[in-house]
This record gives sequence, C-alpha cells and structure tokens, in this order.
Amino acid sequence: MLYFDPLDHSGFPDDIENPSQGTQHAIPTLDRVTKSTRLSVCWPDDDKYYPGIVSSKSKNSMVEISYDDGDFEELDLSKEVFQVLPPADTSNSPTLTIDLDTDPCTDDLARWMIVRILGHKQLSHHKTEFQVKWDCDEVSRLPLSIVKRSDPTLFHDYALTAHGPWADHHRTQHRTLLSLCHTISKTTTSVYKYGYRLPRSTKDAMSIDREANNTLWANAIAKEMDKITNFRVFKESTTTLDNHTRLRCMLIFDIKLDGTHKACLVADGSDIPLYDDAYSSVIAPEHIRLAFIVATLNNLDHDMIDLENAYLHAVTKELAYFILPSDFGPLGGKILIFHKALYGMRTSRACFHEALSVVLLSMGFMPSKADPDLCYREHNDVYEYIARYVDDLMIFARNTNDIVTVLKEMFSIHVGPNNIFTGFTVLANKVLVYWHSTQQNTIETSTFGSEIVAARIASEKLIEYRCKLRMMGVPISGPSILFGDNISVVTSYSVLSSTLKKRHNALAYRKIRECVVAGIIRIYHVDGKHNIADLLAKPLPGDIFRRHRARLLVKPPI
Repeated sequence: MLYFDPLDHSGFPDDIENPSQGTQHAIPTLDRVTKSTRLSVCWPDDDKYYPGIVSSKSKNSMVEISYDDGDFEELDLSKEVFQVLPPADTSNSPTLTIDLDTDPCTDDLARWMIVRILGHKQLSHHKTEFQVKWDCDEVSRLPLSIVKRSDPTLFHDYALTAHGPWADHHRTQHRTLLSLCHTISKTTTSVYKYGYRLPRSTKDAMSIDREANNTLWANAIAKEMDKITNFRVFKESTTTLDNHTRLRCMLIFDIKLDGTHKACLVADGSDIPLYDDAYSSVIAPEHIRLAFIVATLNNLDHDMIDLENAYLHAVTKELAYFILPSDFGPLGGKILIFHKALYGMRTSRACFHEALSVVLLSMGFMPSKADPDLCYREHNDVYEYIARYVDDLMIFARNTNDIVTVLKEMFSIHVGPNNIFTGFTVLANKVLVYWHSTQQNTIETSTFGSEIVAARIASEKLIEYRCKLRMMGVPISGPSILFGDNISVVTSYSVLSSTLKKRHNALAYRKIRECVVAGIIRIYHVDGKHNIADLLAKPLPGDIFRRHRARLLVKPPI
C-alpha cells in the first residue's frame, strides 16, 4: 500500500520534512506500525501533523492513537496521511511546570487548585479544551491532558455525564479498570464460612493452620489423599502415553454446618475430548410420588440412603493423566493415569450411573419402563422399589434393612435423614423469654412427622410457662397462641378422626389435641417467610435471617 499526501504542504512544521519538495522519503507501511509505534498524523482541517503513539492495533489497519496533548482517536491508517517517528527519548524529558508569573491567580507562595469544571469545547475531532474555575475564583481554559493530571477525581466525575469521544473513551477505560479490580478482589479477598476462613490453595490452607495453631485443614487434606489412595483413583506410569491428555487437578475446600473441614480433589475435565456420551438421567419427582403411593397401599416401609464417595466407585472411560506436586505424599511427583471417575471429569457422572446400574441388576432390581431410574423387583409376592437420584437412593420394601446391608458391602453409606432440628421460641407479651433448638431424636420420613414432634415439645413448654406465671400471681386468661408454617399440620389438629400409624407421632398428635380441646393453646398458620422459629431450625438467607433477628430483639412491654 502506497501513501501519498494530497494536501498543500506549505503549512508543515519545520521539524517534519515536506514531501512536496522533491526529497526522497521512505514510504511508511502498515508492517512497520505496531503497538507503541510513534506516528505523526496529518489533519487537513488544521493543516499540520499531530504526534502521538499507537496504544492498540487490530488485525486490519485500524489503530487507536493517544496524542501527546492528551487526546485520543481511532483511525484507519489505510485512509490517512502519516509518518513514522523515531521512539521518544524519555531520559531527558522535561517535566510539566506551571509559571505562576503568567497565571491569573499569581501569588508568591500559593499553589492554586481546580475546584470545578465549568464546561468543555471540542476544538477538533481529537482536541478538547476545558473551562475550569480555580479556588481563587478565577476562570481559565486548559487542555484535556492538564485537567486530567491536575485532578483525576474531578475529571472522572465530569466525564461520567459529559458527551464526546473523549468522554466515551474515559468511561470505557473506567469500566475495564473496575472489572479488573473486581476480578482481582475475587481471587485475593478472604472468604469466610461459619466463622472459618476458606483457603484458596494448599499453601493457603497450611498458612491458616499455622495462624490458628491447629491442623484442621492439614487433617482434611490428609483424609482426602488417603481416600484417593484407598480407592486407587490413579495408576502409576513411568512414561506418558500419546493418546492421553494431561489434566489439571486442584483441591477445593469447604466447611460443613457442624464445623467439619473438608477438602476434595477435583479435575478440570474441560480440556479432554468427549469420546463417549456424558449424559446421566435422574428420576422425575412425580415418579417418586407415585412410588410413595404404591408403597403406602402395599404397607411397604421406606428409607433413604446416601452413597458416599460415589464417583470413585466407577472406572473412568477418559484417557488422561496427572502429575501431583511433590508435597502430596507418596504419589507426589509421579505420572498418574486416571483409573477412577474423579469429580470434575466430563463422564464421571455417567460412569457412576452405569456402575450403580450393574449393582442393582445383581440384586434383582430391573429398571422400569415408566422411568429407568425407578428400579423394581418382585419379592415375597410384592414389588419392592429403589428410586435413585445420582448418589441418593430411596428404598421401598417390606424390610429395608436387608437391602441397605447388601449395599453397605459395596458402598460407603450414610443413612438418613437424621438432621432434622426442632426449633421454636416462646414470647410473653411479645418479649422473648425462651428459645429451643435441638436435633430430633427420632428419624422422620416426612416434614409432617417432624412438625408434629416440634409442636408437641412447644405445647409442653407453653404449659410450663403458664404454670410459672400463675405461681407468680399473674392471672392467665384465654389460650396461648401457637404458630406453625405447615398448613397440613395446623389443619389436622381440628380433625378428631385423624390417626397416625407411627406410635410416637400418634402420641404427640393426641397430646396437642388435648391442649387444643382444653383451651390451653390455639394453633394458627403463619407463612414460612414470617416464621421466626426458622432461625433455630435451619440455615436462612442473609436478608431473612436479619429480618427475623430484628423481630426477636427485646421490646418494652405493651
């Protein structure tokens, strides 16, 4: 591409050679223009060249130039007249000085400051002049570069609402800087959970242990690495294979509700090619409800179990290897080929689904045609069912213990749910006098059963406080109010013919009915988001937690 100057060059500055005088010049080409190249761009309107530096360059001829006077511009160099300048010598660059003798606010000892930007004027496409007010109440005009360096904060506030190419450019730079700061903050700011600081790396975990003078994270890491070794997740190899992909692995850390520190080794499987189908189905919610109906009609018991370390029981189909750092025990520094389906790999869930299907088939459970994740078998003239959702199993059988025993021989099993908490508060004249939060001793298979147990404990506590107030000479007139957020439980207390099969639930229900009939308590339904007792029974979102906590603060008697 040849560049020529169609202008009359009589107005060229002395330090830039005039091409019209017949002197031979090197023709500038786009190949010579890169980022940080200094250029002198000709502007026909001003009839002169403006020097600047290329701040960015795209694959085509589009560049962004930052001029020496502080302005900027995006140009298509294929349509512009320009010259390539030698790099600037910054070793002896003069510093910006202000001559107070020529300033309208001259004072021998004063250093004046800009207090307000009154406006701006676009002199040309790349040149802007600002009208500013000094702290001596004088007004003058300054170029963009001086205003920006004098008070960046004032300049930024003005640029946010101004119009023009210079303002758009500044706002783009500001958004980019905010995004970068947000990214840095996410990767460097400490994160806390349940009062413990979560580490971001193994090195950070060891540092936290040293600061706290304990070995909680070190024990969690050691437990995870022992599990990796016991399950034989990797196979050692002396050389890497050409058809294997190297994956990155890392330890992620978490804190459970009871304060248990947990570390988990996961792989970044996004880099590995997908050789097989990674889809893995789960049971539909409506099929679980149908299974409950069938189980109730056939007097089947039910139980729920969780298969721990589920994926590690399956053999992976992915061809990958990993090299552990040297500080990871006996496996550190060795080439390890993936043998088991580690968390984070693309087909791990599908591999575990297939492995669990083989186990259920060996026990006689066949996938139903209604849902492949609802398996059934005929046993003692009745159908037994197992519903699976990844590593959670719901068992419907005459004797669930027999099935659980067989599964324990092949998997590590956590039987549940035994994490239901009873929580309630007692308020006298809207003043908090007692609160209760304990784990229930009984294992309930539904929310209905756990709510009945909680209501029975709360009613007994109400009777206790009514008696104490009477002993203090306080007359009690009318029933006490008991609020609950389970509409089924609240409604059932008014049905005299209701019966429950479980004995402890039936006794709790009759106790509450007795209190209602005797006029001791009256039960009302309250929406779950307004139930302050949830503070003591389960984790809540921050806004709901703070709202309930504010309602429980001590108030003056009415």
